[in-house]
Amino acid sequence: GGNPTVSNTLIGAVNTDADFGTDLSDDHPISISYTADTTMNPTTTAVTIGDTVSQTGTIGSLLVPGGTVECSSCHDVHNTYAVSTSLKLLKITNDNSALCLTCHAK
Repeated sequence: GGNPTVSNTLIGAVNTDADFGTDLSDDHPISISYTADTTMNPTTTAVTIGDTVSQTGTIGSLLVPGGTVECSSCHDVHNTYAVSTSLKLLKITNDNSALCLTCHAK
């Protein structure tokens, strides 16, 4: 899909600290089972994603609907429910580690 008359340009500059390369083994793990143990909040914990356009549900329904943590658990690639001030397409702001603390019990 898409509009063929629009040129392919980046929405914004890529952060030079974001050097993911092809090996993500030293980044946040993905495709791991989200368990409600003592280090994680229960999947039934309420959460709101996005700010300008938002959606409310649970961690299980909005962040780990398949039961595993994926890139899309934190990032909204279509920017539908992303935080408007974020350049990383985050579903929840990470001010004061809010995104991390949504799932990680500290």
